[in-house]
Amino acid sequence: MGSAWTHRDQLSAGGVIGLRILGVALAYYLAAVVGLLLSAPFGDPVRSLWIPAGVALVCLLTLGLRTWTWPGIAIGSLAATVPLLPPAAALLITLGNTLAPVCAYVLLRSVDFRKELDRLRDTLALVLIAAFGAMTISATLGAVAITFLTVGEPAGFLAVWAVWWSSDVLGVLVVTPFLLVLLRVRGAFGAGWVRWLEMALLLLVTFTVSMAATRSFGLLFLAFPLVIWAAWRFQLPGVAPCNLIVSGIAIDAAGHGYGLFAGRPLLANIMILQVFDGTVVLSGLFLAVVITAWRKSRAEIEQAVATLTDALARLQDSMLPGQKYLSMMRDIPHEPEVRKQNPDDD
Repeated sequence: MGSAWTHRDQLSAGGVIGLRILGVALAYYLAAVVGLLLSAPFGDPVRSLWIPAGVALVCLLTLGLRTWTWPGIAIGSLAATVPLLPPAAALLITLGNTLAPVCAYVLLRSVDFRKELDRLRDTLALVLIAAFGAMTISATLGAVAITFLTVGEPAGFLAVWAVWWSSDVLGVLVVTPFLLVLLRVRGAFGAGWVRWLEMALLLLVTFTVSMAATRSFGLLFLAFPLVIWAAWRFQLPGVAPCNLIVSGIAIDAAGHGYGLFAGRPLLANIMILQVFDGTVVLSGLFLAVVITAWRKSRAEIEQAVATLTDALARLQDSMLPGQKYLSMMRDIPHEPEVRKQNPDDD
């Protein structure tokens, strides 16, 4: 009987693991399809923003590494790249797309990374370790695959590497904070409807201004005041969706040659796009975490002041009976002291 239950438990655990792998693979594949459709192309499968890089890291941060998450990443990457490239190139790219988020996750765990991104050290770890550092793995293996294992005129190893690396970096910095905020969206803005209304207005204005700035005027910097507004009022829950909107609209403008991107070579447009997106995203993330830290410190100071005020009030109340007693003693009339005469004085 016991062995039967053990066998059933093993089958149940295997089924859960299989569903988890399938779910991660499906999420990665769908993100890859969206990224291939929406991002400015540099050559299959190189894009200006690789959304699956952020999706894979969020899956690892949420589910962990020991729950067989990485096979789902590998399967999703392979399914997305095999139709586009020769098998050897697809396998090498899949290896890079799997190793990069896994290394990012392991390194983030080693520095006590918190998914709330409410500390400056967490943002620095996401930027420096997960994005700038770990994504060099996928960029290097991907550039090798595109340059040496595909048929066609290669754009050059360094050019492919630079675009690949920056696209993975933007995928981590744009997509990861947005999905982490989305997972805890219920408590992100508070319960008041006014906050939700202001957030909706912020996103609407961000979309409208970004569309007008990129398509008509070519003034990409008009997005910065909106990111500052989002950081000041909502911190990361406001900055993350704003970064996604601004980056997505800029990517669409670069892909279709609107505004500032009109009449430029594709590589130049991608470089301008990635510098702009990187500047907006990094500015928003760091500003949000600094404001979060400042508000947290202010709340702690106010709490300390309130605690000290309460302690002083209690101390004053405990001393009040003694003060009343001394006051009563001072108010009691005292008879004048009569000096006794010494017989020798006569």
